[in-house]
Amino acid sequence: MSTRTVEQVDSWGTVPFSGGYEDLHGLADSDFSGAVIAGPARLFMLNGNVVGILDGSIEDFETASGTAREAPHPSLPLLAVMQARAEEVRAKYYTEETPLEEVDQTLSSGGFTGFIELSENVLSGDYYQIYHQGRSMSVAWVGNSEQLITEDEAFEQANGEVGIYEVRQVDIDIIDIPAVPDTGGGASEPHESGTEEQPSASEDTASSPVSNETDADDGQEQSPTTADTDPVAKMGTTTQSGSPEGTTAQSGPPEGTTDQDGDETATERASETTAAADTTRQSAADTAGVDSTQQTSGQSASAVDLETRSIPSLDPEYSEAASTSTPDIQPEESTRSRTQPTTSDAQQSSSEHPAAPAKQESGRPRQAQSPDQGSDLEASKERVAELETALDDARAQQEQLREERDALADERDELQSELETAQAEIERLEAQIEEMVADDSTAGAETRLSTGEAIDGTNLFVRYHSKGDATLEAVHSGNAEQSAVEGNLRLEFHTQFDAETAAVADQGFEAFLTGSIQYRFVDWLVRNLLYEIRETGNPDAMGDLYDALPKIDRAELNGHVSVEYTEDGEQHRTQEQFDVVVRDRMGNPLIVANINNSRDPATDDMMTDLITRAERVGSSSDSLAGAFLVTESFFEPPALETAEEATSSGLLSRDKRKSFINLSRKGGYHLCLVEARNDEFHLAVPEL
Repeated sequence: MSTRTVEQVDSWGTVPFSGGYEDLHGLADSDFSGAVIAGPARLFMLNGNVVGILDGSIEDFETASGTAREAPHPSLPLLAVMQARAEEVRAKYYTEETPLEEVDQTLSSGGFTGFIELSENVLSGDYYQIYHQGRSMSVAWVGNSEQLITEDEAFEQANGEVGIYEVRQVDIDIIDIPAVPDTGGGASEPHESGTEEQPSASEDTASSPVSNETDADDGQEQSPTTADTDPVAKMGTTTQSGSPEGTTAQSGPPEGTTDQDGDETATERASETTAAADTTRQSAADTAGVDSTQQTSGQSASAVDLETRSIPSLDPEYSEAASTSTPDIQPEESTRSRTQPTTSDAQQSSSEHPAAPAKQESGRPRQAQSPDQGSDLEASKERVAELETALDDARAQQEQLREERDALADERDELQSELETAQAEIERLEAQIEEMVADDSTAGAETRLSTGEAIDGTNLFVRYHSKGDATLEAVHSGNAEQSAVEGNLRLEFHTQFDAETAAVADQGFEAFLTGSIQYRFVDWLVRNLLYEIRETGNPDAMGDLYDALPKIDRAELNGHVSVEYTEDGEQHRTQEQFDVVVRDRMGNPLIVANINNSRDPATDDMMTDLITRAERVGSSSDSLAGAFLVTESFFEPPALETAEEATSSGLLSRDKRKSFINLSRKGGYHLCLVEARNDEFHLAVPEL
């Protein structure tokens, strides 16, 4: 076995238990499920029923003290007994060939008693399905911590596992707890006569006619005879008869009521009982008229209680006998006390006392059971009627709620439709307002410019409210915070036309300029790039560009740079054009940039053109620190390959500068690739 439940009993929680049959009855009355331990003997209970005793018998618990431990789940005591008694495997299946669910249905419909163990080749845990006459409970221990899961969760997880499971059949018989001896003064004498070992069968039967005569008078009121005051009879159990097997006295229908006077009955029953006692000790116990007759009424309630609390047995003979209140005594359970006489005993008694059965049909036991059964049946009918009424009310309320739900759903759909209509109207009006505002802003424009004309005639300037406050140079030297610079820095523009009266398409010039990618790039260059380089720990790797950023004074849009370069042995002087040219106060070029503001990706030709033009500028001016290619889309792979080849320094280079193009032994510039999306700029190359 992978997991033996009986070994885990010590981890169950304890409940109060002082020992003896009395406390066992208390546990039974509370529907206790768990184990009671007295020395080596371990008694297991399920819902108040004793389902098995390991390493001992019920007598071990008569006076011994012990420990009671409550099971985390009612199935565990039954599983512990089954695991201890299971010897051979009835069947073995592989889950992929025979699903667990299929076997579960077969065993449940067949009234199986035993258990299924799924543990072989299963890594997740050990899974058990416990059955008693077709009724099942599920339990499993999963994971390295052996976490306990039960019922539907355990069954569903087991049904989804792959492995080999075994089917083991185990017979389970309910063991009755013996009655508690009465120590009260008023009942001491009859109790002693019923519990002491009898010296002879004739003495037992000699005392029985008094009780039997009282029982058979009218079957109504009873005098305080021995049976009335005997606590054993009231508990529905009998004392042991002292037989070698340790079986207890039978408690079936009374065998000894009589219509004769007391003396004649005493003589006749004494002789019959003496003869029976000479044959077997069991028949002597069966003919003890006082105890067996009076125990019947007390046992009726106890038998019903057992029937409602116990799980039915798989044994058809036991089940049939239990339904007629005459089960056979099982040899392996020698201490059962709430059982009925066997068929052979009843036949022997009938042959010895031919007049007794007629009296038994109308005797006291049936009168003691019928009122209780009738009242229980009436209460059940009333309860059924109440439940049916409650069900009808619930159905009516459900129908009413369904109608209310449908009405609310219709109202919701109507409101949703109205909301969508209102939103569409709001959007239309907002668009109309924007058009009207645009018309108003450009209606008085004296100069209308194209996009190219507006950009060509504009320069941007980096200025501060106060040069004594935080500046980019202070940030570069580590003496200022970004928030302080933001409040002091401003980006101004200068145009070759009157910006206040100019309009570009349907926008005023200032609105057009601040929304252009050229303006937003310069703003990002001045306000953000310096901090990104510093905060990522790259001031040295991006040293030339990092040192140039605080020197920015202005930016020309669609600017030109005069260059001189030698090509094919000839000296050339040209004007190299860029979308943005960033200069210092002396007009020296610090940064050049080209911008791709289309949806198409930046191509290899764009990259090659930028590198060629930037190299010419760098050869003419040592101030160039960076060349940027900005795209609102992305870069094609060939363009990235060209950039990587241009910035490769060779195997022998010791230069640690990132994405740097060398123009001389020490001079050069950083090649930077920027992606502009959602009004934000991201430096793709180099990766900081």
